[in-house]
Amino acid sequence: MEEKKQSNHSQKMMMILNYVYDMIGILMPITLFIDSFILVFGNVISFTVLEIIMYWMFPVLLISLLGFNLFLIIRYGGTCGNLLLHLSLYQENQIPASITVKCRRELLEKAVPFVGLYLLFHTFGVLLYFFFCILFILVDRHHRSWVDVLLHTRLSGKVRIEQEERIVIQI
Repeated sequence: MEEKKQSNHSQKMMMILNYVYDMIGILMPITLFIDSFILVFGNVISFTVLEIIMYWMFPVLLISLLGFNLFLIIRYGGTCGNLLLHLSLYQENQIPASITVKCRRELLEKAVPFVGLYLLFHTFGVLLYFFFCILFILVDRHHRSWVDVLLHTRLSGKVRIEQEERIVIQI
């Protein structure tokens, strides 16, 4: 009886972990898309919001990506790339012996679409982010450095205001 309770408890915990990491897999690309649009329309949004996103979002994304891969290693025995390799081998009926029958079924039912879509959206989101960075640099020629473009530092805004005030005073 106690063994059944423990196995049920561990299954519930793994299901909760699955949902948490599923949410991370969905939220990471969305946050990258949002960040891309904020870079383009950054002049409309206040500096503080942009600074918070630029300074805090990427460490959080990196930690969540590492956590996601760690979860895949613990649960399925490999990272995203390993799992996709295993799946391609499975389709060719050359699945490695280290993956059990139960784990094969789990991979096909749960992990396949999740891992594949996660990698696709994450890659697409990163590419879109860098595309918008380059676009923003080309459009806004007043900024001279990558740091100014990416962080929208308050210094550049203050310098512009001071220059405008000097022009007004001279007139």
